Amino acid sequence: MLFHLPWSLPERPCPVLRSGLQACLEKHTVRTVTGRASHDDTTAEVDRIEPSAHPPQPGVAVVFSVDRPALRVLGVGETPVRIGRGLDAHVVLDDATTSRLHAEVSIQRGHWVIRNHGRHGTFVDGQKVDDLGTFARARTLRVGDTLLALVSNVGPFVGREVSLDGDMVIGPTMQRVHAELVRAATEGIDVLVSGESGVGKEYAARRYHEARSTPGGPLVAVNCATISAALFEAELFGHARGAFSGAERDRVGLFEAAHGGTLFLDEIGEIPLELQAKLLRVLQERSFRRVGESRERPVDVRVVGATNRPVPLGAAPPWLRPDLFYRLAGGVVRLPPLRDRWEEIPTMIQRELARTGQVPSVGLVERCMLNDWPGNARELLAAVRHAAVAARDHELLHRKPAAAVGGQWLPYRMPEVAPDSGTDPTRVDGGRLTREAVVVALANHGGNVSAAAEALGVHRNTLHRHMKKWGME
Repeated sequence: MLFHLPWSLPERPCPVLRSGLQACLEKHTVRTVTGRASHDDTTAEVDRIEPSAHPPQPGVAVVFSVDRPALRVLGVGETPVRIGRGLDAHVVLDDATTSRLHAEVSIQRGHWVIRNHGRHGTFVDGQKVDDLGTFARARTLRVGDTLLALVSNVGPFVGREVSLDGDMVIGPTMQRVHAELVRAATEGIDVLVSGESGVGKEYAARRYHEARSTPGGPLVAVNCATISAALFEAELFGHARGAFSGAERDRVGLFEAAHGGTLFLDEIGEIPLELQAKLLRVLQERSFRRVGESRERPVDVRVVGATNRPVPLGAAPPWLRPDLFYRLAGGVVRLPPLRDRWEEIPTMIQRELARTGQVPSVGLVERCMLNDWPGNARELLAAVRHAAVAARDHELLHRKPAAAVGGQWLPYRMPEVAPDSGTDPTRVDGGRLTREAVVVALANHGGNVSAAAEALGVHRNTLHRHMKKWGME
């Protein structure tokens, strides 16, 4: 599935391509002609650069514009890149809330330099730039209802799209990682997948399984943390009738059940060290014995181990036997966290809100892009659901930018309110002003204290006093 953005690069070579960094990019790339991108019955030529071997190129990536996600990138050098609705802009936006020339972006001495020309301001990481701002580090640039990411290297994103695979959103960053899994699968290499909780390790195992050179076998998954040490062998290798007390009939183990396919050992690091030798033997010999049997049973199975524990480069972690680690080390695949896959976030938000017929605002997407999400996709989607419930009248979901309070951003996680509770989070609780109510009221009114105080039914000075008490002033 492709996402089209209503803007294009100019057909003529723009001045930024002749700047120092862009000249380097142009030298190592090949320019090709593509089709048209459509939006609201209009069309615009999109000029793409096919990536090749080139040094890192900073740039901007439009990730969300006029209620929809997108992914289009342009390199940035010392010559300013113009952003706006005008046809002479380098990034032409079909966004009525932006000016003809809304902002300029350049790189000067390793810093982002942002100049605002828009009537309603330009926002960098949510901070308003009235005229000119210089930033050593920055993530997002907001102009009107359009959000751009400030990227240290746009090369891997040139000419690529965010795609969908069922319920999974897959951006170019994860697509490159999955290419490693496909290579390992076609070569018949067992792999160890590492990554934080919620980054998609089970989906990675499925991709590996589907790419096997001999398809057709089953994918069998097990969480190793749920297997007791006493039953480890019986679970993995099965047992014969009478092998131990309670073994009333023959039982097929996980390896045998996965014959001809793939065995996914999630949380492989939870297997006790003394039992890992038994796992190593079957990986080396491709055969095993059921508990209570003496004969060897050959097995054709590939193994994907997964862990959320850190795996050092080129060395066995303390929780994994070195011989087992080096048996899997030929295919160590590290899944990046969501904070390194920023291009997926807008589409994730859109798909989650679409379940209830809601549409994301640029402000909601901005706040989500600025969060590190230690819980990854699970945490993001939970926060979006909470925001959707809190914003019953869609005020947070329709063109409401994030609001700054004392230099700190309002929390991305809105108070959880059950749909049938009848609770209004913007109201005072029994005459007592709550911090949660203030957070929601400020977010609903774009940080305007007077408007928030009126909505809460308190005097502006009263609201200021509480904000100061809670460190929000």
